[in-house]
Amino acid sequence: MHEGFINFNAGTEGVSMVEGRISAGVMVGEGSDIGGGASIMGTYLVAVK
Repeated sequence: MHEGFINFNAGTEGVSMVEGRISAGVMVGEGSDIGGGASIMGTYLVAVK
Protein backbone atom coordinates (compact mmCIF):
# COMPACT_ATOMS: atom_id res chain seq x y z
CA MET A 1 0.00 0.00 0.00
CA HIS A 2 1.31 3.46 -0.93
CA GLU A 3 0.57 6.72 0.79
CA GLY A 4 -1.77 9.16 -0.94
CA PHE A 5 -1.85 12.94 -1.11
CA ILE A 6 -4.78 15.06 0.06
CA ASN A 7 -4.58 18.79 -0.71
CA PHE A 8 -5.97 21.61 1.48
CA ASN A 9 -9.76 21.88 2.01
CA ALA A 10 -10.18 18.27 0.84
CA GLY A 11 -10.89 15.01 2.62
CA THR A 12 -13.09 11.95 3.07
CA GLU A 13 -16.50 11.58 4.71
CA GLY A 14 -15.50 8.38 6.47
CA VAL A 15 -13.22 5.38 6.13
CA SER A 16 -11.63 5.30 2.66
CA MET A 17 -8.37 4.09 1.10
CA VAL A 18 -6.40 6.84 -0.64
CA GLU A 19 -3.28 5.87 -2.58
CA GLY A 20 -3.68 8.50 -5.29
CA ARG A 21 -4.15 12.26 -5.19
CA ILE A 22 -7.17 14.30 -4.10
CA SER A 23 -7.07 17.92 -5.27
CA ALA A 24 -8.02 21.01 -3.25
CA GLY A 25 -11.67 21.29 -2.26
CA VAL A 26 -12.67 17.71 -3.18
CA MET A 27 -14.74 15.60 -0.78
CA VAL A 28 -14.67 11.81 -1.28
CA GLY A 29 -17.50 9.62 -0.01
CA GLU A 30 -17.12 6.90 2.62
CA GLY A 31 -15.90 3.54 1.34
CA SER A 32 -14.04 4.98 -1.66
CA ASP A 33 -10.82 3.38 -2.91
CA ILE A 34 -8.59 5.84 -4.77
CA GLY A 35 -5.88 3.80 -6.52
CA GLY A 36 -2.20 4.68 -6.85
CA GLY A 37 -2.39 6.26 -10.31
CA ALA A 38 -5.64 8.14 -9.71
CA SER A 39 -6.02 11.90 -9.47
CA ILE A 40 -9.42 13.24 -8.38
CA MET A 41 -10.28 16.80 -9.42
CA GLY A 42 -13.73 18.34 -8.97
CA THR A 43 -16.04 19.13 -6.09
CA TYR A 44 -17.69 15.95 -4.79
CA LEU A 45 -17.28 12.22 -5.38
CA VAL A 46 -19.91 9.94 -3.86
CA ALA A 47 -18.11 6.56 -3.84
CA VAL A 48 -15.52 4.79 -5.95
CA LYS A 49 -14.97 1.09 -5.31
